[in-house]
Amino acid sequence: MRLKHIAVLLLLTVITLPGGCGREQTPEAKRTATPVTVAEAVLDSIALPIHASGILQARQSMRLAFKTGGVIEKIFVREGAPVGKGAVLAQLELDEIEANVEQARNGFDKALRDYERVKKLYDEGAATLEQMQNVETLRNVARSKLYIAEYNLAYSTIKAPAQGYILKQLAEEHEIVGPGQPVFYFGAGGRQWIVRAGLSDREIVNVEINDRALVTFDAHPGVEFPARVTEIAMAADPQTGAFDIELLLDDKGERLAAGFVAHVQVLPSAPGRKLLIPVSALIEADGDYGAVFVIEADTARRVDIGVGEIVGNELVVRSGLSDGDQLAVDGAAYLKTGDSVKIVTAYNDEQRD
Repeated sequence: MRLKHIAVLLLLTVITLPGGCGREQTPEAKRTATPVTVAEAVLDSIALPIHASGILQARQSMRLAFKTGGVIEKIFVREGAPVGKGAVLAQLELDEIEANVEQARNGFDKALRDYERVKKLYDEGAATLEQMQNVETLRNVARSKLYIAEYNLAYSTIKAPAQGYILKQLAEEHEIVGPGQPVFYFGAGGRQWIVRAGLSDREIVNVEINDRALVTFDAHPGVEFPARVTEIAMAADPQTGAFDIELLLDDKGERLAAGFVAHVQVLPSAPGRKLLIPVSALIEADGDYGAVFVIEADTARRVDIGVGEIVGNELVVRSGLSDGDQLAVDGAAYLKTGDSVKIVTAYNDEQRD
């Protein structure tokens, strides 16, 4: 009897357990919308600085050489020396060259005597027209050879083509140099300096003649040299693909030398059309790329973008967005693609400035 009561009790316990332990399952709570501040991508006219590297050169520079080859007998100047127009800078040993002149002169004298003798015979009817023409040709050839020899003698001495200074000496006395081999790098006129730099096609279209620039050199840390654009190439360099510009530099009385590496910042006067977004809209950045959240129909979507320069609180966008796109700013860090958003307020113009 006692066992029967225990069995009934256990049966009642088993029957009542499901009812006692079971609870009504609540549905998953709906996800709440994330509050965000939004801003538009805006296409605006803005003049962005253009950065480049270049080389410092004398404004009027040239390489001076002998027309003929030979042994350098004497160099009369040194690097950095100022020289006047016509000053003798260097001279070859002239023994061989003067011997060529003497040989050419003797040849011309003989050809001239032959011409005069045959001409006299021709006038007397004792020589034919062909003989007369032959000696006339020989006289003219001999005259040309004498002119060439004398010309080479004259250009066996290097003279300053203008008032200027020696930027660099490229050879020494007693060296053998070939025809046209540079001996001096010469700067004509006053000490005016230029910087030549290369720009990309995207940059060159924003540069105009007389645009301002700032130039710095490692040799003068912390010193900014003002400059202006004086020349713009109309064709790309076939080797580098860059478009060269020339900038006239104000040296500010500092000591400079040709060949200094220049760091150039061109300040275009003509603005270009750029797509701008607030810097705070950026959620990730890696070099020239970044990411933002675009808001479409109260839903967030992550978009990868190409980025450029930072101007104040604005970031230049090169790809990935269009004018008028709505971007999450405050609150973007808490979003992921597909999240619902609640627009709290919009970024205003004062915040973008």
